[in-house]
Amino acid sequence: MLPTRSQEIDDFKRRINLTEYAAAQGYALDRKESSRNSATMRGPGDDKIIIGKDAASGHWIYFSVRDDADHGTIIDFIQNRQRLALGEVRKALRPWVGENPNPPRRPPPASYV
Repeated sequence: MLPTRSQEIDDFKRRINLTEYAAAQGYALDRKESSRNSATMRGPGDDKIIIGKDAASGHWIYFSVRDDADHGTIIDFIQNRQRLALGEVRKALRPWVGENPNPPRRPPPASYV
């Protein structure tokens, strides 16, 4: 049985390691500023984000240190940077949860936590 749309979105938020996804989008892990509970990553331009995992929901979450309005889950991360509609985001994320025979090119493990 196929998951509902809301189940699929919840699955993306839980299963896709946002630090790994961000690394694949050109973000670099700043180990010096990261901690046990959160990862600091620097991206294109002067973008700097903090990533963690919400204990209650199990969702990977982030916030930008430069823009108070830029925060949320992997869905928000993509929509805020690529300006994709939700359907396009879902298509882009399916390979990250193994729902595509052409999996994404993953970054080296040293580039994320």
